[in-house]
Amino acid sequence: AHGVAVDSAEFSGLPTAECRRAITAKLAELGKGGERVNYKLRDWVFSRQRYWGEPIPIYFPVELEPGSTDPRNGDAHRICYET
Repeated sequence: AHGVAVDSAEFSGLPTAECRRAITAKLAELGKGGERVNYKLRDWVFSRQRYWGEPIPIYFPVELEPGSTDPRNGDAHRICYET
């Protein structure tokens, strides 16, 4: 973000990088803020869920108990994570 601050009171006319440093210093001086690093780690696959839902089907092998037909209906089953 390159540019010059406009209509920013005492920070007007400052280049963007210098303006950010000046605002951070001013907030620290007033006891209302300070410099801090904020990491936002995102996995591109799972960040897409917000808009389109899970894009990759996740498959877990299922073993049905005797007499069971469909685990989605609550029938007894076991998910095989080892496979």
